[in-house]
Amino acid sequence: MYEIFNLGNNAPTTLIDLLKYIEDVTGKKAIFHHEIMQQGDTQHTCADITKAQKILNYNPETNFNEGLQKFYTWKKVNG
Repeated sequence: MYEIFNLGNNAPTTLIDLLKYIEDVTGKKAIFHHEIMQQGDTQHTCADITKAQKILNYNPETNFNEGLQKFYTWKKVNG
């Protein structure tokens, strides 16, 4: 039997904040063009980690920006 677990973070991050975090981490300026909402786009989304917390004792300890920095550092070393 298989189960599916959402291992995201339960704190939402806006797309604009994501771009700013990426700029901060990489030291590069993002070039982006703002578009109106498209069919299928969602205003808000946030991981429901309730099941993972209950069954796996999952509790994210790394905030998004710190995790992005760690991933970027790892990726530079490991290609």
